[in-house]
Amino acid sequence: MRIIMLLAIFVLPLESYAGDGTLTGNARMDLVAMPPSDSVPQSKTVMVQNTVDRSRLKKPILAGAMSLLVPGSGEYYSERYLKTGIFLAVEAAALTAAIYYNNRGNTATTNFQNYANQHWSAVKYAEWINANGTNYEESGTTYPTIDPTAPQPTLFAEINAWEILPHTVGFSHELPTYNTQQYYELIGKYSQFKYGWDTYVDKSGNPLGDDGYDLSFIPQQMLTYAHNRGVANDYYYTAATATIFVVANHFISAIDGAWSASNYNKDVTSSIGMHLQDAGGGEVALVTELTVKISL
Repeated sequence: MRIIMLLAIFVLPLESYAGDGTLTGNARMDLVAMPPSDSVPQSKTVMVQNTVDRSRLKKPILAGAMSLLVPGSGEYYSERYLKTGIFLAVEAAALTAAIYYNNRGNTATTNFQNYANQHWSAVKYAEWINANGTNYEESGTTYPTIDPTAPQPTLFAEINAWEILPHTVGFSHELPTYNTQQYYELIGKYSQFKYGWDTYVDKSGNPLGDDGYDLSFIPQQMLTYAHNRGVANDYYYTAATATIFVVANHFISAIDGAWSASNYNKDVTSSIGMHLQDAGGGEVALVTELTVKISL
């Protein structure tokens, strides 16, 4: 919104004079030496002077760069203090949320990994394969026997050697390397790894039993573990969303900072001019005006 104010600085009434071009003796009329008032236009500009204090102009590119680095700083430079506060508040809130929920995700991840380390065992999984794996082996293929007492790298390699062979049903994935992200994901995601949970029993309550690869029969530990992993992922998702807000806030503030600086340069435009105006009674007035435009 721009408000235009016209301020009359001084008014000099001017009397009309004879049309023969001689001086009238009226100093005010002689000052401008104008023709008779009835031929004077209603308003005529005779001098205009624009004044701009260039030292106060803002640099839009600088303002945009400042806000890209620190949201709100370009707005502060452009003297837009309300928007400065808004962008800083969004930045603080989004950063706080990103850090808070990322930390919650880290804590939840540590908790479900500890739970898996306590209750899922590659040894138990290998023992189940030795006891029941023949029910899923295809004829004509030789399957290795897994040594549950072997060192961990060897044990995992033997399990993988059995998993990669053809099966009549299930066992579409290989047990990932211990203590990796995929390891903790797969043991709680795919039914074939349910046999490694220490509370796994068959439908009759017998440990290491074979449930006929019934996908609806999942031990409670595996369900609890999957839920805990989901909670951790939800925290990370929220943190990622907050991070997107942080990045977006930087770019939006950069654009607005440049725009604010450009508008600032248009905020106050002053000009000084003079024009003649019919004052009535055969006189004209020399009017000086100051026009100020203020953007709000």
